[in-house]
Formats: sequence, C-alpha cells, structure tokens
Amino acid sequence: MLYRQGEILENELDFIYNRQRINVSITRAQQLCILITSQLLFNQPPLDLFVNDNTRNAYTLLCNYINKSIIQLLDKHGNIK
Repeated sequence: MLYRQGEILENELDFIYNRQRINVSITRAQQLCILITSQLLFNQPPLDLFVNDNTRNAYTLLCNYINKSIIQLLDKHGNIK
C-alpha cells in the first residue's frame, strides 16, 4: 500500500485500522507476531481516523499492542538502531 506523506485515503484507513482484522492477526499468532509499520501511522495519525468508532478502536488496540511489545527501530538502511 502506497500513499503520499500526509495523505491516506478513507478506504485505506478502513483497511489499516480495522479492529476485527487486527484482532485476528494478533490472536492467531501462536508464538510470535511481528508488526512492521511506519511511525507516521501512530505518531501523526490522520484526524479522519477518530471520526469512525471502528478505526478509533483499532488505533487504540494497536497502540496498546505496541506499548506492550518489544520495539526495534531501523535506520534508513534497515539496520537496528
């Protein structure tokens, strides 16, 4: 999925921040769940995200998951910082 910085289409928000999809992804993982994402999606979420209950709840679920996870940031070359 590609988008310009600061521009996420509404249907992409519904895909990225779908609570049911996120819940299934996390709970079906039996040993390990790896989430690869852009910090932009969490540090600067679009305001449209908070209008819809489902996307707002999914954002909260993802933030809670990230807060309880081990986080490794990569530099622009893919090396662990």
